[in-house]
Order: sequence, then structure tokens, then C-alpha cells
Amino acid sequence: MRKEKNDEIFKEILCITIFDLVKYLEKFDYLHSGMSVIDFGSGTGHDAFQIAPLIAPGHITGIDVTPEMVDYAKKPLKS
Repeated sequence: MRKEKNDEIFKEILCITIFDLVKYLEKFDYLHSGMSVIDFGSGTGHDAFQIAPLIAPGHITGIDVTPEMVDYAKKPLKS
């Protein structure tokens, strides 16, 4: 039960963090259509998936040192 609650809290914090990041990048006009972006420490790929529509038809590459995170990040692309 505690793990589920921690996971829920983490997801909420993660969403707030990426939302604020995207707002900041948009406010200062850092994101443009057609850009190439590298997401270092990409983890699950959540940030990359949030930024990708803002740079479409550009390209975003996620990099992470943990193979399990890379595998997890690739899952949505398979469906």
C-alpha cells in the first residue's frame, strides 16, 4: 500500500516538474518546430514524450545509463 502511494506521489511530482519545464521552455521561446533535442538521464522517457509534440516534426533522443529504463521508455513506441 505504501509503495503504491509513493508511486502516485512521485508521478504527481514528475508531472508538475515537466509541466513547469515545458512552460519555461515555451516562455523563453526555446522550443521550435523541427528541433533536435537530447534528453540526458531520460529514465522512463516521460519528459521526452512531453516535449516531442512541441518540436514536431523534429527529433528527440533519450539517453539513460540504466538498460531497464531504456527498455521501459521504448514500450510505448511498440504499441
